[in-house]
Amino acid sequence: MFMWMYSFLFSIFLFLWTTTGTVGFSPESYEKFLKGEYAAGVFLIAVVTLLVCRADRHGKVKQGLLIIGVLLNIGLSAYYQCAPPVRGDVSYWKLLKDSYLFEMLFMFLTFSAAFMLVRYTRIYRTRVFNYLAMLIPVICVFGARFFGKTGGSSLRFCGIMIFAEVLLCYSFAAAYFCSLSANRYVTGNPGMVSYNLIAFLLWVFLLYAGCIVDNEFGLILVLLCCSTTLFFIKCRNRFSKFLYTVASAGGGLLAVTFVRHISDRVKIFLDPAGAYSNPDLKQQAESMLFLFRHWREIGWWGNGPGHLSAQYFPNRTTDHLLIMLFDNGSVFLVMGVIFVGALLVRFMLTEPEGLSVYDKNLNLICGFLTGGIMILNIVSCTTITIGIPFPFVSKGASINCVLLMSLVGIHTGLVCRQKGEEYDYADLEEEEF
Repeated sequence: MFMWMYSFLFSIFLFLWTTTGTVGFSPESYEKFLKGEYAAGVFLIAVVTLLVCRADRHGKVKQGLLIIGVLLNIGLSAYYQCAPPVRGDVSYWKLLKDSYLFEMLFMFLTFSAAFMLVRYTRIYRTRVFNYLAMLIPVICVFGARFFGKTGGSSLRFCGIMIFAEVLLCYSFAAAYFCSLSANRYVTGNPGMVSYNLIAFLLWVFLLYAGCIVDNEFGLILVLLCCSTTLFFIKCRNRFSKFLYTVASAGGGLLAVTFVRHISDRVKIFLDPAGAYSNPDLKQQAESMLFLFRHWREIGWWGNGPGHLSAQYFPNRTTDHLLIMLFDNGSVFLVMGVIFVGALLVRFMLTEPEGLSVYDKNLNLICGFLTGGIMILNIVSCTTITIGIPFPFVSKGASINCVLLMSLVGIHTGLVCRQKGEEYDYADLEEEEF
């Protein structure tokens, strides 16, 4: 309970610091609405985390959910500071539907659904489920380009960002590929790469092709980081690893050369000052140059809540949230957010006892995806712009609700399995691809 008390006191302090330090909103009723929404969010987080702490007597999951509660409180503060101005008649119902409060409600629902799926059912381990998990990402990445109106990370399929859809299905499909029995090898030599890993790479390369068509730079990087890590862990043949490295480097070079969305990001990274003079790249180059130009002005303690203008960073509450926290808060707040995020990744990578090979791989992939998204957001705020939000702090219903809370729900469901608990199904370890 002490951990819950500390997190609750932190949320109260953050609420008072944010609401008293941010310049008032107009009209006054709008400011009251924002404060009420913020207070309701703090109360909701406090109630949910308190219930979890009381129910989790063995302390298996409360630490992780308290960490998420801290990150959500920082997200509430960021959203309050960056609330858009309103003109004319204010539709509070519309504001409420678009609020961070509704997003948190959906997060808890998604978490509960993923937890129940993994904790109490065996559906996610069936062949049909995993075959669908392989098929759906392919449909999303290619179908979204034909039915969507924009490219990049804002591209949606069936109303949900393909970034979230693809990675959520990827976690199950990759776990399935990595759990198949490696009884068949290239040239029949057990020292070579197995056919199930080759099938996994072919499937991932197909997703790469769809991401290039979609100009989905961030999704490519997350898939590349996670898939490369899995391949190097599972493959024992050095020459196969070398060939994979050469193929990945060649594919990256082709993408940088022929895909404008990606080549622009690389140009900005290599020459931010030159890119700033280009009208088409000026806005993106500003995110790299901002810290170098203003770090003396910001100092150790920042400029106070609500200081950073949307003129520099339209995506203050999503892709560039760490820059906003640095300018409005302090370098210590940013370091604290990164430290708490690292604790979350550590929680996600904790492997419960008594899991099957499939569940171990699924748990590992959930941790890799969470950590990869977090690291790429930090890189996006300091060097090359990638367009990936920080988990649970950045605003983004598709990323937080559909993807990240599902990953946490999956991990929590695995953690809450009682040691030695088994279901009546054939283990994937005995299958052949």
